[in-house]
Amino acid sequence: MDRITPNEAAVVLGVEPKAVHRAIDSGVLDRNGPRRLLSPRDLIALKADTSLSPLVPLETRKRIVRKLRRASTVAWLYEGEFLAIDVRRLRATVARSMADLRALQKLVISDPGIMGGEPVFRGTRIPVSLIAMMVEDGVDMRQILEGYPSLSERQIRMAPLWVKTYPRRGRPPKQPWHGLKPVRRVSIPLKAR
Repeated sequence: MDRITPNEAAVVLGVEPKAVHRAIDSGVLDRNGPRRLLSPRDLIALKADTSLSPLVPLETRKRIVRKLRRASTVAWLYEGEFLAIDVRRLRATVARSMADLRALQKLVISDPGIMGGEPVFRGTRIPVSLIAMMVEDGVDMRQILEGYPSLSERQIRMAPLWVKTYPRRGRPPKQPWHGLKPVRRVSIPLKAR
């Protein structure tokens, strides 16, 4: 069974990562602990929860999520007299988004022998984070393609999504000159005017 991280789940569901963590922390999903990996069934339940959260109380959402996680083949789920959930549609939406996530993962490679392990587009030495920054800064697609002709428009559009899905963690790597003494020091006295 394919299990994904909360950041990946947030991209699949189209929500912020904190919404996924909030659902786990509030007890909607029972995934507390150091490894909060989510299954496709969890994603379907989370999709329903995030859609219902502004309208339905927490205890009712928990009950709906429990029913969704148990029911693997139902087409519709009914809660009370007025709430009907199209489970087939939820499954289809999550399946499409999971396919997009898998396509995103295939676009990028991280190899210690290429750019020191920096995630780059497969078949290139172009860092994904660089292209994502350019897109976020509003650089025109045409200009990026002129500067990096080996990239496709799809790769450029996916770069910010990759950076959001797989954010950098920890401190920046140490540079080769880290810890070395300076070659020389120069003091230049300032002249008073």
